[in-house]
Amino acid sequence: MAAIAQALDWTRNANTGKAESAGAGLREPYATNPIVPLDTIRAAALNGLPQSAAETAMLKLYDLERSGNCYKARLMLSLLGLKYEKVPMDLASGAHKAPDYLEINPLGSVPALDDNGVLIRDSAAILAYLGAKYGQGKWYPKSPKGIGKVQQWLSLSTNEVFHGLALTRAIRLGIRQGDASQHEPTGRKVLDLLKSRLENDEWLVAGKPSVADIAVYPYVAMAPQGGIALDNYLPLRKWMRRIEGLEGYIPLPAPPPKKA
Repeated sequence: MAAIAQALDWTRNANTGKAESAGAGLREPYATNPIVPLDTIRAAALNGLPQSAAETAMLKLYDLERSGNCYKARLMLSLLGLKYEKVPMDLASGAHKAPDYLEINPLGSVPALDDNGVLIRDSAAILAYLGAKYGQGKWYPKSPKGIGKVQQWLSLSTNEVFHGLALTRAIRLGIRQGDASQHEPTGRKVLDLLKSRLENDEWLVAGKPSVADIAVYPYVAMAPQGGIALDNYLPLRKWMRRIEGLEGYIPLPAPPPKKA
């Protein structure tokens, strides 16, 4: 109730052109807006803070530049227009195994997100968290049906996409050891599934971009780096172009030099 009262107090001040707020100080344009939309009021009430204050709250991303999974988190943050601190992780020096980082992510993996003390590990979980908290209902659904539809693609991204497309690429680039031919069939199965899904739909869920698209996109787009061409997957290539045309899109990480 206190959060709602705070939000309403902030809204009254904003609607009367006053620059005061019950919480953190308002920034333009909220201080001078004659009308605050109802959706903004609801978002402020639910979050317990004025939207402007929520936007300025600092997030911290523990990141590895070349990682496709870390890229997912960076892309989502950019699409949402969120400011954040990037903490580069030097895996070669064992930074991910340091005691202070293991307190943040006991698994010692990247990415990890710190949102003012809320610690989230795993790229799929980070996407769901960011979309639900900051997406204003646009990137992560609220209905059980919508959540289920999105979650099945998030699951695919961490299982078949990773074990098929990501590992095939990593092995052929010399990032990991293994037999790429053991993983490639799973990757092609993923591409066939996506082709079928996208032949008659522009996006994976509900006809609009969501965290599902962001979760699946990177390792599909980087599949040619692992020797899996996308020439026969026109619906996927069109879908990729749509993602790359979104406001806030950032380019994929460059592949590392191929090891001999």
